[in-house]
Amino acid sequence: MKLIISFFLFLISNFLFSQEIYQNNDVYFDNNIAYKVSNNEKLTGFLEFRDKKNIMSTKEEYNNGVLSKQFKYYKYSSLKKYIPFEEIIFKDGLKFSKTTFHSTEEKSSYTEFDDNGKKKYYEVYKNGKTVLTQNFKNGKLDGKSSCYDKKGNFQEHYYKEGKLIE
Repeated sequence: MKLIISFFLFLISNFLFSQEIYQNNDVYFDNNIAYKVSNNEKLTGFLEFRDKKNIMSTKEEYNNGVLSKQFKYYKYSSLKKYIPFEEIIFKDGLKFSKTTFHSTEEKSSYTEFDDNGKKKYYEVYKNGKTVLTQNFKNGKLDGKSSCYDKKGNFQEHYYKEGKLIE
């Protein structure tokens, strides 16, 4: 009996949480809202962008026509699989955060955005150590910037509108 219940729960969860995958010619956009070509409904699911050789470069997730996540990929030809190198999360149509995975897998970089045009940038090594933190406003360094130099010494600087003040 437990096996049957587990099986039905598995089927129900797959039905509820599975999302369809669409190609770029299956979708059109109107005022930054994604619609399915087949029935003009707002898109909920994944949209893949592929080149002429069918190699995926970008995969986007939409909820009720609104972009919520974007993944950019590169392909390890020897492994024959796609590896994400960038993930962008959107909130209310605006970039909320961006994560970049470096090919060496030794470090990743993270960028957070707020509603006031400010962003915070981090570089973090695989062991969890943050090696660089920078704050930006209107595309310029603004606020505290901290890092470790090549010798492992901690350094902290302050910027105002892109100019070093301390």
